Amino acid sequence: HFFFGGESREKTNSQLVTIKDDRNMSIEIDSIENNSPNIHSRSGHSLCSDGKDIYVFGGKKSNYDFFDDLWKYETETKTWQLLTPRQTKPSKRAFHCCCFYHSPSTNKQTITVFGGLGDKKKPLDDIAVFDIDTCNWTIYELFNSPSPRYSMGSCICNESFLIIVGGRDERYVFNDVYSFDLAHKMWKKIVV
Repeated sequence: HFFFGGESREKTNSQLVTIKDDRNMSIEIDSIENNSPNIHSRSGHSLCSDGKDIYVFGGKKSNYDFFDDLWKYETETKTWQLLTPRQTKPSKRAFHCCCFYHSPSTNKQTITVFGGLGDKKKPLDDIAVFDIDTCNWTIYELFNSPSPRYSMGSCICNESFLIIVGGRDERYVFNDVYSFDLAHKMWKKIVV
């Protein structure tokens, strides 16, 4: 398990930490030296994994310094690589959610990003999908999407659905659940 960055006492960091556990219920925490001076310290970013490497998207360094970059950490070589898209990329954001998806029918590997707090301090409701093979982003403004929000909980269900729970905007804290079908790019509100 990997953890990257974060904020402590209003200061962000760029530390990469791995936690290993074994069958004896002992936990080992290792700090990995950051060998890239280019990946900025940050908080409010997202991290996902393809099972081998990890990906870090967005986040913020301060209240006014937001990011829209996507980094890949190769666990075998222990190196960071900035993934530079060939076309448009999502707007700068923090407190969004993301997930890795491998399509069994097309064999495509993608990273999907939803919502967050934009650098203009406005909640977002877009979906951005990064195709790892082509290095292209596709931005979707979809029908029936959740209202703009940030700081929501998220998880992957059945390896094909991004589930988001709650979140907030400037006025409200939400108590709702949505499912995003990663293959068909469709939202569905889940009645709880």
